[in-house]
Amino acid sequence: PVFGKQIDPNRIGAAGHSAGGTTVIQVAGGIFDSDVVKAYCNSPQSKGDGTCEPRALIQQSIAQLNELKKTDPVVQASLRREKAPDDDPRVKGVFAMAPAIGPAFTRQGLSGIHVPVEIVVGDADTIAPPATNAARFAKLIKGAKLTVLPHVNHMTFGSDCTPLGKEKLEGCRDAPEVDRAAIHRQVAEQALAFF
Repeated sequence: PVFGKQIDPNRIGAAGHSAGGTTVIQVAGGIFDSDVVKAYCNSPQSKGDGTCEPRALIQQSIAQLNELKKTDPVVQASLRREKAPDDDPRVKGVFAMAPAIGPAFTRQGLSGIHVPVEIVVGDADTIAPPATNAARFAKLIKGAKLTVLPHVNHMTFGSDCTPLGKEKLEGCRDAPEVDRAAIHRQVAEQALAFF
């Protein structure tokens, strides 16, 4: 009731970073396939790909999910819908920053996307490496636009950090040639132009 009258239902978009970038691609109609990503992460070509790291943690999560499949009705219901599209017809375009888990999507699973998609990623991203994530999405989504930012890593899209954060947290450190605030302004302007 507060915001509804302010929203133009013909101009709704979605934006997200990392797993949120993947989520907006799913909102556009992309279909996540856990069997495909499991096969990829168990294949030799995934060696060194941050998508499948840390492997021990991922294997533990898969084991937990397998246990929940046996008894949890919410998990069971979710898995029954896993390979169906979750697109939201209200969303008219998506802007994904460094989307992750690209190997979980096939050309067929992305063929149902019929809204504009713009993707931005840093070429220094080791968490969601561009080749198997952002560039893969851009290649497989018809008409998607990809922007690759030099020297930018996965966490550059995150919040600005305090001096203490820069000292203590790896995710707060950027390459010397990267001005995080300037990247934020550039990406914000790109997103506004897109939407």
